[in-house]
Amino acid sequence: MRKYILLILAAITIAPTFSEAQNNSFDLSKLQAQAMKISDAEFKKIDKNNDNKISKQEYTNHVMKEARKKSEAAFKSIDQNNDDYISKTEYEDFMNFATGKIHDFFKLMKK
Repeated sequence: MRKYILLILAAITIAPTFSEAQNNSFDLSKLQAQAMKISDAEFKKIDKNNDNKISKQEYTNHVMKEARKKSEAAFKSIDQNNDDYISKTEYEDFMNFATGKIHDFFKLMKK
């Protein structure tokens, strides 16, 4: 999944303009080079001991760090009054919002 995200980011970063596409001057090798640059940077970020291998521990630490960041951001968005607690009302508001979005998604799928 992450490699697809990286590829999308690379595509956005160097996506051809409309005129490039019309003139067939878009160079796929530029896109591939940018994707590799992003992939290499991500690999180096995870490979903490720089042995050119990602150990299970390095990978797990990276995933847990990213999950922690996301869960902290989610907590902050639910804790509307910023008191570092999620009240029952805040939680219910969040659940109503989330289930409403899921409901909206399924309604769109039925069309």
